[in-house]
Amino acid sequence: MTSDDFQTHMKNAGQYLKNGQISDALVIFDELYKLDERRNNLFLCLSFVTALKKAGQHSKAVEVGLVCANSPDCWATIKQQTAWCIYFEYFKTNLPPDVSGAVLWLDKIVALYPQRAGVHPLPLAAFAVFSKYEQLNPHLIVHICRMIDPAMLDIDLQKNADGKILIGSQREKYYSHLTKALYAAELYSECFQECQGALNGSFKLSRGSDIWFRRRAALALAKMGNIAGAYSELAALCIVKPDWFILHETAALAYKLDLMDDALKFACRAALAYGDNENKIHLWELMAEICHQKKLFDQSIQFLSLSAAIYRDKAWKVPTHLNAKLSSFNISVPGIKPCTVLFQSCRKMIETLLNSADPPLTGSIKTILPHGRSGFIVAGKSTYYFKTNDCRFNHADIKPDLKVTFQVQKSFDQVKQRGSLAAVNVRKEE
Repeated sequence: MTSDDFQTHMKNAGQYLKNGQISDALVIFDELYKLDERRNNLFLCLSFVTALKKAGQHSKAVEVGLVCANSPDCWATIKQQTAWCIYFEYFKTNLPPDVSGAVLWLDKIVALYPQRAGVHPLPLAAFAVFSKYEQLNPHLIVHICRMIDPAMLDIDLQKNADGKILIGSQREKYYSHLTKALYAAELYSECFQECQGALNGSFKLSRGSDIWFRRRAALALAKMGNIAGAYSELAALCIVKPDWFILHETAALAYKLDLMDDALKFACRAALAYGDNENKIHLWELMAEICHQKKLFDQSIQFLSLSAAIYRDKAWKVPTHLNAKLSSFNISVPGIKPCTVLFQSCRKMIETLLNSADPPLTGSIKTILPHGRSGFIVAGKSTYYFKTNDCRFNHADIKPDLKVTFQVQKSFDQVKQRGSLAAVNVRKEE
């Protein structure tokens, strides 16, 4: 084929491509590509890869692009198009069956198309790996994250599927994946530093996500040996996010610091907070240890029994150490009552422990907010916010002027963005 004939065919194919006649363009580009045995016509290669990408033939586009990329003179635009085709072919819909294959393709994207600000195939492909492969090795997640330059990632909050809620930016997602993996990989110093990087970075975190970075940083700090610093941070977190597992973690740190009164308070609050009892199996053992240290031996035995009953009733293997402790009290696991029965008696005991640690106040319900999920209690000259979930009686009985007893704990006013006091463990006055 003469040079003039080649140029004529290229012009015709280019016109087809411009007019949207992609199939006609591909026929010509394919024939010309077969004739170009040396694969050194960069304009043909770019045109062919572009047409294949538009046609959705990403696998063929990758094949053509990678051959051209071996040339030291290959254009950056060809490499860029090839990198995007790798993403579309191997990450956007169907990932390779083996994660090692996905990592090899990530390496090729890195080599072909250096990361830059804005939409880029590398972070998109990496996030696809994180979301679609189950139980990834944390060290592998760290390795993949280290391929990415977080400074190049988008910092704008994104909308969820229905467009109603703002979720984390690309940069926030990066730090979330990285810090979780670093903690799981026991790289605690790096985890702490990266959490601080997320919290102190020049980008906005989605609502509430700072809590999880702060929690992860505190747990990493504890693993690094700074128990007091970790306890202080988790105790502060319990004010704004009193989930049972954070309360449990705080209680465990207080126990390590020999702050038994604080440990008992946090553990009791964790026990009464929302959450399945079987998920709290290690909490019951911690409460047994705390009560033992405080010489509350009957209560300690009850919590040990509850923990063992959960293992037994769930058909889980009862740990050797737990069997040994119960045996020292002449208690056999088969003879323990069902965990549901034990929890009812333990719950009353927990409430008694909490009341003894933090004596209740007396007041009356002042108002119930229109949505019915919260309201205010007045006691003397003070008014306290409460949630109906913290009422330990039939919610149908919640009404203005009802006499109640309650305890006060530090809380956080999301509207006013400041600390406050809330009523918890609300009960009818007897």
